[in-house]
Amino acid sequence: MVRNRKTSAKGKIADSVFELAIKEVIDGKLSLRAAPESYVIPKSTLARAVTKRRKAGEASVTYQPRWDNRRVFSTEHEVMLESYLVEGAKHHAGLTKVMMRQFAYEYAKKLNLTYPSLWDKNEKAGEDWIYSFMKRHPNLSVRTPEATSLSRATSFNRSNVSAFFVNLEAVLLKYKFEANQIYNMDEMALTTVHKPPKVIARKNSKQVGLATSAERGTLVTLVGSINAQGSFIPPFLILPRVNFKNSMLNGTPPGSRGAAHVSGWMNQEIFLQWLEHFAKHATCFHQHPVLLLMDNHTSHVSISAIESAKEKGIILLTFPLHCSHKLQPLDRTVYGPLKRYYNDSCTRWMLNNPARTISIHEIGALLSESFNRAFTPSNILSGFRVSGVFLYKPDIFGDDMYLASEVTNRPVPENLVTPSTSQDDPIAAPAVNQALPAEPVYSSPSTSQVVATPKDLTPLEVRPFSKAPPRQNQRKRKTAKSLVLTDTPVKERLERERNKQRAKKTSKRVKKKVIQDVEVSDSSEDERQEVELNTRLEKEDTSEDDGDNGVVEMDSETDSTEYNTGDYVLVKFTVTGKQKLVKHYVGIIVEMESSDITLSVSFFKTVPGAKPTFVKSEPEDLALVDHSDILLKLPPPNITGGTRRLSERMAFPISLAQYF
Repeated sequence: MVRNRKTSAKGKIADSVFELAIKEVIDGKLSLRAAPESYVIPKSTLARAVTKRRKAGEASVTYQPRWDNRRVFSTEHEVMLESYLVEGAKHHAGLTKVMMRQFAYEYAKKLNLTYPSLWDKNEKAGEDWIYSFMKRHPNLSVRTPEATSLSRATSFNRSNVSAFFVNLEAVLLKYKFEANQIYNMDEMALTTVHKPPKVIARKNSKQVGLATSAERGTLVTLVGSINAQGSFIPPFLILPRVNFKNSMLNGTPPGSRGAAHVSGWMNQEIFLQWLEHFAKHATCFHQHPVLLLMDNHTSHVSISAIESAKEKGIILLTFPLHCSHKLQPLDRTVYGPLKRYYNDSCTRWMLNNPARTISIHEIGALLSESFNRAFTPSNILSGFRVSGVFLYKPDIFGDDMYLASEVTNRPVPENLVTPSTSQDDPIAAPAVNQALPAEPVYSSPSTSQVVATPKDLTPLEVRPFSKAPPRQNQRKRKTAKSLVLTDTPVKERLERERNKQRAKKTSKRVKKKVIQDVEVSDSSEDERQEVELNTRLEKEDTSEDDGDNGVVEMDSETDSTEYNTGDYVLVKFTVTGKQKLVKHYVGIIVEMESSDITLSVSFFKTVPGAKPTFVKSEPEDLALVDHSDILLKLPPPNITGGTRRLSERMAFPISLAQYF
């Protein structure tokens, strides 16, 4: 069907002109043939207008055509459809043109409206309808959405954002930071293969190409940092090489530094190097601390990085997980222009250097061209302003910004008790049920409610926005929230979590080693060892020690011995499979776990000999041990000798040869 119809004078003649022409025709001053020529009105149109006036008498009459005589939806329904489309886009659930045509057909059926029969055949509205609908509502347009992961859409909620601003307010009040003391750092990927820009070519060309270096490029990580005063720290580059050479930084902005890693990504060791680079240019120390805002990537939250930051006077504050696209100044207004300028520089370089490819040695010069254009004071200040960091504005994000996270909002259980904020944990996040905005609930009408007629149905009642179903697994998962990493309680909690993870890994490694020993040993030898060990264990169970040598033997069934941090113990590990094998280890209790039956033990390395001696393991060998696995509580050890080598060995004043 043709949409670009020829224009006519229909609907362009004012009612006042019609009234003058009709009056002269009715009064007999002009004939029905002469009046159309005088007033430039088609004869048939004027004849219909005269008939309408004579039938109406003194009542008011309009002579304008009825454009909406075949419209499917009324003006009120179309306004509701427009609002529904706008709200859907805010929920990150916008409709395409085809989906909107299908929904219009479904909505028209629910309202019992009259629509073309072709809609039933195609089960969607026609192309003419969506074209006219968009023309009648100029506020709507077809937009290309930015791909937003579900994690980002749901994590950016009022609870997480409020927790970040609570922590930000606390550090601002405590340290009285000024604009030049508030920094933000983030990584950005630079590749040797750029994204080609749009070019001028022949119309209707099916394919237009532009030369790039390769199909897949080499990744170089840029670490940038800016402060709320509008200045920046010289960039830090991580290059995908085993060894770093200063020649790799040729052409980079003045003051740049770099490091090498096989993958080209940030890790804990390189982050420590970047902290040295940052502290050098930020001029920070204990009497003049600075605030550093960053994401909570694992390379940023290591214990060594936290300790290094505290020594340099750097207060570390992390963003909530998957919220940096809204809260991070670099992501908001700086890295976007930098990527665009970098792509332009790569395009010009490829045109000026035909038959050559971009390598990591050219990235420095290409970055230098675009870096100064993107890291401008106006861009930097805008980033801190639109994210609400500086000037401090916790309510900068309206309710519309949180609509996308409502897909996972669920009713708060009745038996949920909101924990109070303890003074020992100053960074506790606000309760979810106190922070979530109210949202309308659309339920099906019951017999006690007034049933809505089809004409009263809204688009949201016909097709509500999707909601996540109730969780099947109620297991609690730890999520990375906003934290002030340099606070002592946070640092101690991170250390405990790290030690537990190490202990679990070590325990698995010890059991795996025991299983491997069983598999590689000879079967006859295993049987002999099994008989010997069983005999030895039977002797241990039946033997009694009347002397007081500081040794306490354990009975797994009636064990009531109390343990303290620093006690030395003999631990038994038993593995049952094809063969049964028991191994013994000596260690020291380093931490009492919250459970009454679990201890964290650091094990020693055994030095074989007539009388076994022990040395500390490097790295530390931690594992979680149950009370039932402890055979003996040992007395404090003695140092075996005075030389440097022997001074590291420990010997216990009891015989342990039967166990090793």
